[in-house]
Amino acid sequence: MVDDNPSADNGFINFRASVNRRRRDDETAFRIRSAVWPALFSGFHRSVLRSLDGLRADQAYFRPSQDANHIAWLAWHLSRWQDYLLARVLQEPEAWVAAGWYKQFGLDAKRTGMGDTTDQVGAFKPPLALLAQYVEAVHAETV
Repeated sequence: MVDDNPSADNGFINFRASVNRRRRDDETAFRIRSAVWPALFSGFHRSVLRSLDGLRADQAYFRPSQDANHIAWLAWHLSRWQDYLLARVLQEPEAWVAAGWYKQFGLDAKRTGMGDTTDQVGAFKPPLALLAQYVEAVHAETV
């Protein structure tokens, strides 16, 4: 039988369950931030920086075919997804939006690269210094 008029006790139980759920969420977020994310993304971060290191713009934006992604887009897309996923898991704002990176890149705040057309990939040519700064900012948020 469902009680349509919950008593104060039921309200307290629901409140307590909510507090306990939040505590578990906070503990999970702490474990993710302190152990899981750094292990997963430190290697990725080094690889991205190595890929960008010393590249000229023509190399960073080179696409071996019309359907291929260039190195700069891949570095952004991977960092953007790292930012997006971390924000979802920890229930925090994305650096992309909170720090205004999307404005500096001249892109939509919701854009992650998922579903980008070949024209969008080809048109994506931010200054490499800006791209490196975003990669670093996301990594700093992650670890």
